[in-house]
Amino acid sequence: MEIYKAALIGIAGVLFGLLFKGYREEYTLYLSLTAGILILFLAGTQLKEVAEAVRLLQENLQIEDSYIRILMKMLLVTYVGQFAAAVCRDCNNSVVAGQIELFARLTLAALGMPVFVALLQLVTDILGV
Repeated sequence: MEIYKAALIGIAGVLFGLLFKGYREEYTLYLSLTAGILILFLAGTQLKEVAEAVRLLQENLQIEDSYIRILMKMLLVTYVGQFAAAVCRDCNNSVVAGQIELFARLTLAALGMPVFVALLQLVTDILGV
């Protein structure tokens, strides 16, 4: 399972970071960043499996392609935003991390707006309003 790989990479990165912390402080950041990027690539493989499952759902339920693209973009924004914010927090810059998280939330809201509008239109059509 991929979770074991991700856990081992994360633990190794943290332990090596602690080892080098007394020697060179910047090495800790480099090791953390490297471990994070490797784990992010592992998450990408999981994202491929999610995309395949969503594609199968789309074929069986006749969901529009645009909604699937929106969903995948939302997943990507979530992963990248969370990763970037965590890196900023590791660098003791929580202000920038907060701004990245805010931007990610606003991006998610903007991406989801067409789906929300379509849902409201469907509800108004059903109710005959």
